[in-house]
Amino acid sequence: MLPNWIKNPTDKEFDKQDSELKAFVRLAGKIKNFYPRLPVAFTADGLYPNNTVFDICKNNNWKYIITLKDGNLTTVWQEIGFLDRINDNIKGQKFKRKPNLLITEDYKGFQNIGYQKHKLNIIEALIKKTPLKSTEGVPDKRFAHVTNFSLREQNLQEISYLGRMRWKIENEGFNEQKNTGYNLQHKYSRTSFIATQNYYQCLQIAHIINQLSYKSNTINKLIKGV
Repeated sequence: MLPNWIKNPTDKEFDKQDSELKAFVRLAGKIKNFYPRLPVAFTADGLYPNNTVFDICKNNNWKYIITLKDGNLTTVWQEIGFLDRINDNIKGQKFKRKPNLLITEDYKGFQNIGYQKHKLNIIEALIKKTPLKSTEGVPDKRFAHVTNFSLREQNLQEISYLGRMRWKIENEGFNEQKNTGYNLQHKYSRTSFIATQNYYQCLQIAHIINQLSYKSNTINKLIKGV
């Protein structure tokens, strides 16, 4: 547990609001200080593909897989469009069959695209789900990620999937705390931000203990079939 709170100073005037990106810079410094030799690979949403984040990861020798939205890094998308037209990319395809459903996953990888001082790799994934016994189609899903992992045909699916794992953090972490038995919702204190911090930190600890218990062999045996 290494939380970094987003908050504005209360004892002085400030020009700009605190933000996730500023908190990331502070958090990265803490992680590197506490765990200087820890291998790190992080996944993040479309707020984070920028030069500051790329610099921190390069200086710390960290890996990253970050969501790349269509409007982000315009020059990178222009280069991808050019490389796609001349078919200069790495391609991969996977098929999965579920009951009454065929899933086709098409991947494209683009390597060494220049962005300021950095060389970026991009993965695009198009997921198609075709019902086998129904005429109703399922909407296609498209994902794009920027990464500094080297790409090859054999690892496109894995890296794209790991980039999408941040949804698991969002939905099985914060969403579970807000909307299930933890009843977090929007707790706050009118008189003390420290009280809010303490409340949430205790809830985080409880959630971690629950997850570890739930995934233990003993508990797993007890809940099987229930």
